[in-house]
Amino acid sequence: MGGVAYVVMAHTGPAEVAARVRRLRELAPHSHVLVRSAGALLSDADAAALGVAVLRSDIAVRWGDWSLTAAAVQALTTAQRRWDPDHVVLVSGQDHPVTDLTAWEAGLVGVDAVLRRDPRDHSARWRGCWHALPAQDGLGPVWSGLAGLSRRLRLPAGVSRAGERTWVAHHPRRGGSPVPYVKGSFWCVLSRAAVSAVVEAAADPAVGGWFATTLLPDEAFVHSVLAARPDLRTVAGATSFTVFPTAADAHPRVLGVADVDAALADGAPFARKVAGVESEFTRRVDAAVDALVGSRLRPPA
Repeated sequence: MGGVAYVVMAHTGPAEVAARVRRLRELAPHSHVLVRSAGALLSDADAAALGVAVLRSDIAVRWGDWSLTAAAVQALTTAQRRWDPDHVVLVSGQDHPVTDLTAWEAGLVGVDAVLRRDPRDHSARWRGCWHALPAQDGLGPVWSGLAGLSRRLRLPAGVSRAGERTWVAHHPRRGGSPVPYVKGSFWCVLSRAAVSAVVEAAADPAVGGWFATTLLPDEAFVHSVLAARPDLRTVAGATSFTVFPTAADAHPRVLGVADVDAALADGAPFARKVAGVESEFTRRVDAAVDALVGSRLRPPA
């Protein structure tokens, strides 16, 4: 079928997701949209009204382990089977369009991946084997106690916190990475060939199984798999503009009015995090993008 498919990894409330998707459909009316969520975030009636497909996934996502990568691969596979698009754009349910998407899509011809890589050394994320521990209520103090004990005893193996509710057990790893280890942003653009490479690698125990025992594999799996494919054309670029309060923060902050100019000038097609159904940020961004679209559609004098 071709064209561009947007895969929206949704986790906020239905009204917020609907607002983001509605704006996406306005700016990319000829493209496909798949909303992935755990459970029935959008009803069939809401999805039909928005003109989107839904994937109600049975994968419970936990920040820090393989689950987010598995959920993304499931969504990419679903989009590929449903539409066979030329490109898939992976975005968050808190991503808001900040450019003329129709014009931006035209620039994807001949590109296999748009990736924002992190050049810093993150070898600590794979030199040990990391295994997610159960997240049931009441177990946090147990894992915290074991983490403190392993630190005090300076054991080579131990327990660490990888996210708000994610604790991992870890021990030294033997051997290196099956592909060049590269870290970067989870949000990206992939061509048909790139999606196939990622899906195949995820099903390969030597690659997908290896990354499943690394820390935060969602930030490295796609980058690393495609780094091993010089036949695919990868260009540097961000899919989503973000602002982190400090370099040490793991999550970007919510965008406000002061971020409008930077978001519009960044070059990324989306910006996150955007909270709520509407905000002064979305109103001002939408007005600027509508003016841009209008200038493109306006016939010459």
